[in-house]
Amino acid sequence: MDALKKMGYFSIGEASKKQRKPTRLTHFLHPSSKKSIQVLQQSEVIVDIVTFLEKSLRRTDLDGIIIVTFYRETLLSLLRCIHVMGQKICDQFLRIVKGFTCLEPIIRKTCLTNCDGEVRISFSTAAQIFNLEEPKLQIYDECCCITYEVMKKLDQMGILNRSCQSISSSLMKKFETFYTELTKFESLIGFLSLELKKSNDLSFIAIFCPFPRSSQLVQLEEHIANFYIELLVLNKMTLSDLKEIGQKHGGEQLYKRIRSVITNSIPQQRTSIMDNLDIAIMATVEWVTVCNQSVEEVHQRKHETPTYDSEGSMPEEVPPKHTSYKDSEMTKLESFLVQEFGRQNSQKFTRACLEIICKSMCILWENCGFMIERLSKIYFDQSLTIEVREEIFLKSLHQSAQDKPAEWKGFSLMDLIETTEKFFNATTSYKDK
Repeated sequence: MDALKKMGYFSIGEASKKQRKPTRLTHFLHPSSKKSIQVLQQSEVIVDIVTFLEKSLRRTDLDGIIIVTFYRETLLSLLRCIHVMGQKICDQFLRIVKGFTCLEPIIRKTCLTNCDGEVRISFSTAAQIFNLEEPKLQIYDECCCITYEVMKKLDQMGILNRSCQSISSSLMKKFETFYTELTKFESLIGFLSLELKKSNDLSFIAIFCPFPRSSQLVQLEEHIANFYIELLVLNKMTLSDLKEIGQKHGGEQLYKRIRSVITNSIPQQRTSIMDNLDIAIMATVEWVTVCNQSVEEVHQRKHETPTYDSEGSMPEEVPPKHTSYKDSEMTKLESFLVQEFGRQNSQKFTRACLEIICKSMCILWENCGFMIERLSKIYFDQSLTIEVREEIFLKSLHQSAQDKPAEWKGFSLMDLIETTEKFFNATTSYKDK
């Protein structure tokens, strides 16, 4: 969806005069006809699909519906959307849908010879195999027709029934667990994307091919970062596991463990892409090490004994242990935050207190993978609305901090996000410096 918006395929409704937030996406600009087609929100689409399936089932004497998709990715996307919608729509879906089958793996197994398990089958290839009319425009109406005709052919061959699998609450629970674990890696994925972008050797080759999605709709470094994280989660390596291994055994052992898992997860003939994955592995070790060091520093500060004045009262603040930033440019942001918050709260906080608070804020930015360069790219990205930027930041920050961390003495994450924006508004783009 984001890629389509950036490429100009969607038009956005006019913003309300009372609200800064734009209305939802309302039209799709057809790439060939250039006609404006009204579209629904993703949540509205899911509700419509489930409602349609429910009404269709009522018109029969059947117990349930089996969903047939051509690609597994289509089914996974559907299940992910249903999961995001919440338990109510998920339960409704499970009452209707009892099973699923994906056609591409069946065709590959029963109709092709002398091929490895990585061969992907396009709709045009499927049409040729089953003597069907090939799609001309590659639009979804044609793809659905081919899927339907291929399904009938496989059913006549007696293959389809043997390939159906059941959809149950336990399967949906496994999917929910997998997806939930993936969301915990969002901060790391952002950091990996930045590190991968520095390489000139990235390409959509071998297992990095986004098929059946178009490579035009995928950002290469983000695609590889997400693929890499999915491999880790599929091999039962959670974010907490990575941090625990790094803390107990160090970065070298963490690197060896991850590399072993990744190498064993990909086909032997595809190990040539390990150079690109090595970038992601080393960046992971670096990110985990910084996170663990931050946790240790916080733990030490909590156990430090504060000093008291002669009257036995608690001082306003305890001077922090000296902490150097990984990104030296972060000191400029810290100074700006101290100055800005001091101007807004001149009577409430001493400068020493604000310095402690702002240093904690900048450390949080770094711990969540937001160095100055990455912050600059996000704040200066004209395609991102204020709301989208805030969502990107809050998703990551909430994994490491509460909305109003106690040590910030009343300042919130939104205060940090909005004041950091003022910092970049007062400077030129990071790339121009």
